[in-house]
Amino acid sequence: MRVISKAAPTIGETVSVIRGNGAWWYQSSTGLWLARCAHTGPAAEMLNIILTPWLTAASHPHKNDQR
Repeated sequence: MRVISKAAPTIGETVSVIRGNGAWWYQSSTGLWLARCAHTGPAAEMLNIILTPWLTAASHPHKNDQR
């Protein structure tokens, strides 16, 4: 599935479901196991952590400009 930020609709993450260690897991596009599918809250929290730097950069586009 594609998870998109409401604050910046062009920023998001692709999340897959995989089977491992006897359970189904959410996995990010980078291969990071987010949480078991039965635990959507922790998976959402992990996505928030992953996307925060991207959202911060998008909301401050000139922060890293060297003028």
